[in-house]
Amino acid sequence: MITFARSVQIFLVGPENEARSELRSTLLPVVENVIEEMSVVTNVCQHFYRRAEIDLAPSDEDLDGVVAMGGDVVELIHAYAMESHSIWLLLQDQLSFSRLQEGDVTELVTFSQDSLLSLVTSLKDKIGSLFKSVCRGAFTDAVAPRSRENRDPLTSLGEGRPQWQIRAQAIHSELLNASTLRVSLNEANEVCQTLQGRIRELERSDSQYRVVTQKLESEVLRLTESVSQNVNEKTQLEAQLTKEREQFDAMLDESHKEKAALDSLNRELRKQLKRSSDAGAASASHSSRSKTSTLSHGDTEAFRQAFAQLHSELRQVRATLAIERLDRVLGPSARRREQQLKSESIVSDRLLQSLKDVSTFSNQ
Repeated sequence: MITFARSVQIFLVGPENEARSELRSTLLPVVENVIEEMSVVTNVCQHFYRRAEIDLAPSDEDLDGVVAMGGDVVELIHAYAMESHSIWLLLQDQLSFSRLQEGDVTELVTFSQDSLLSLVTSLKDKIGSLFKSVCRGAFTDAVAPRSRENRDPLTSLGEGRPQWQIRAQAIHSELLNASTLRVSLNEANEVCQTLQGRIRELERSDSQYRVVTQKLESEVLRLTESVSQNVNEKTQLEAQLTKEREQFDAMLDESHKEKAALDSLNRELRKQLKRSSDAGAASASHSSRSKTSTLSHGDTEAFRQAFAQLHSELRQVRATLAIERLDRVLGPSARRREQQLKSESIVSDRLLQSLKDVSTFSNQ
């Protein structure tokens, strides 16, 4: 129908003459309105067809032993199809090219405005209302399945339920499930984000612990090396201490021997001095006063000086021995021990020389 109406429009827009100019001015607006209404009807029919495909899609449950109830929508579809076919026949009859060229313009305009446009508008409204009812579930209600065991029309009217309500309830339940899943997904996402943050914190802590562990390992290695060095030094010091103790014991024995010798020599000198003094006193009492004394004043002074020097050297020897003992206990150096040995040797030489002088004087 739209194609035929467009061909009529093209004919009216064609080359101008006296007849076409009158048709163009009066009939062309009506034809354009008819084409517009037919386009709307075509669009509604296309939407209706898509909706029918969605509602009546084939499935594996088509042959499940059930029958369809209702059928009003199907009857309306057939009726509207017949009506559109009649409009198509009427359009071809009244707006043919022969009648456009030879027919009365007033009749054509009256037919187009009163009959054709009203029929197309009525068909558009009917198909639109049918499409609305199908969108609300009327088409699915017309083919709703019903068990063969309960095919009683009296009971089916009270127990039947529109298919669109069933689908709406299913969609509502699916939306509720989807919202629940969305909430669960958001909670899981938050938990995952929290876990990721915790994992990052643990990774940072792990890196810090690794750095601290490396530092502690290096410190342990350093302490191990220092302990080994200290053990070696301790071993060396113990060996040196043992050696110095042995040397100290040997020198202490020698000093004890020297002390014993000096003590014995001191006792002998005291005995000799006592005998000499006793002998001098006896000879002085029995000899005459005219005779000169065997011991002069100068010899007595020399003997006293030698005895004082002997006492001072004995004190020095004792002090040297005491200092040497202290130094050996406190760990003296080798140089100091050498100096002490040299001084001791010097003192010992001087002591021997003094002893020789004393013995010579006592013999005289």
